[in-house]
Amino acid sequence: MGFRERRDVERVDSPQAWLALVLSGHIDLTEAPLSIQSWARLPVYKQACDIARLPTKEQRQAALAKVPDKLRPVIQAEVKRVWEWRED
Repeated sequence: MGFRERRDVERVDSPQAWLALVLSGHIDLTEAPLSIQSWARLPVYKQACDIARLPTKEQRQAALAKVPDKLRPVIQAEVKRVWEWRED
């Protein structure tokens, strides 16, 4: 990505770069501008839906374990929200 250190985040100039940093777990979602946080909602939702569709709890836990640490709480919360709204 061309970002050698965390302090380089201050120099991110493209929205695509911000989104890539957030979704890859290089920065916390709350550190991104509000517009990027809003933009990230759809990929977060889609990943949460994919995880919620998995048939067993173990598979869901394994999928969550693969999510980058900084993004995991966001995905987990979205999985819980999606899980509550699912149709059995």
